[in-house]
Amino acid sequence: MTTDFRRALARLVPLIMPDLLFRLGRDGQPLFKEFAAAIVPTEFMPGKIFGTGTMQPIDYCVELAEGRIAPPRTSTSRPSRSRSSRWRSGSTSRNT
Repeated sequence: MTTDFRRALARLVPLIMPDLLFRLGRDGQPLFKEFAAAIVPTEFMPGKIFGTGTMQPIDYCVELAEGRIAPPRTSTSRPSRSRSSRWRSGSTSRNT
């Protein structure tokens, strides 16, 4: 059995950056719809609760990291970005 980049990344994300699974698209809906469908109702952002499944989010992360769940596919909408994650306009070099 060969491991491709997508599958390898799916096994690392729950360990290193589980917050990626809780990202919302520009439409305010979960970016990973399969994740939201599998977990119990959970707050993704303040006031934004999604989840229709029976698994706890941590259990989903463990199963994903162990390779027992197929990696979720992203929706077509792009994730929303907060002001703090945007690049500053102007020069990126420092004048010292």
